[in-house]
Amino acid sequence: MSMTAHLARLKEQLRRDPATPAPALRAESVEQLHDYKDELRAFDQARLELNLATPHQVQQKSAAVTVDQRTARRVIRYEQYV
Repeated sequence: MSMTAHLARLKEQLRRDPATPAPALRAESVEQLHDYKDELRAFDQARLELNLATPHQVQQKSAAVTVDQRTARRVIRYEQYV
């Protein structure tokens, strides 16, 4: 399924129920993994378009590593590593 199709489907689901969870991982092949990643991107885009999340919230949820800004200042030359 294309990202456009995922986006349309997910926007409809989120309009009906804004608490709809992100799609669950179900990938038994590389193609299914690519489709899953497209679906996650469409989910994030739908949440942004429907104003259910801010870009910052989407970034925080999607980030592999989160940084606590209160403790980040203690790291020497923190900006060098970001």
